[in-house]
Amino acid sequence: MALWTINNFLSISEDYEGKLDVDKLVQAGIGSVIDTRLVLPPDYIQRERMRLMESHIMYGLMPLDKSLVGPFSLVESVCRDILSDMNFGYRVAVHENVGQGNALFLSALAFMKLGFAPKHSLEMLMSAGKTNDLSEPQKKFMNAYGEYLVQLPYVRHDEEQMVLRRKMMQTMEDKDPVSQGNLSQQDFLIRRSLDTRTQGKTHGKSGC
Repeated sequence: MALWTINNFLSISEDYEGKLDVDKLVQAGIGSVIDTRLVLPPDYIQRERMRLMESHIMYGLMPLDKSLVGPFSLVESVCRDILSDMNFGYRVAVHENVGQGNALFLSALAFMKLGFAPKHSLEMLMSAGKTNDLSEPQKKFMNAYGEYLVQLPYVRHDEEQMVLRRKMMQTMEDKDPVSQGNLSQQDFLIRRSLDTRTQGKTHGKSGC
């Protein structure tokens, strides 16, 4: 099993033999595993789950398609679980089968929810040595999601949030190519500042 430590709260792991190396997770101080594997070993319950329980490691199984992009609600749910466990002080490992192409993508989205731009999120993750295995749809999703997150704090009602989601999905359907992470951290903050002024004029009080 390969394990890349991003920071004190997040790691990415892959298994090469269809097995989770619990001892390696324990040595790395992992307290929570978000498992996205589609292929599980036949002795998964007897060996992996029992060892995880004995090691007091939190565990969530969320099997995801290779190079997942949607549905939106599922991606959001995984990101919430990652951030929730991090908030409780656990060191989280996002785990996948080798070549599955989801761990880097989901980890980057979680960083974006913390306020990092797409480009900056990827740079932090890849600085740990993880190969960039994002698919073209995933790169496009990251940019669209960045636009969504910039505007989300200023949405007041559920109806407006649904409109914002539809706008994001329309961006995903656009056939124009989009380079990954084209929004730098500085650009991300500038855009957020501009959107704050625009939304303030539209809704009155900003709520900040």
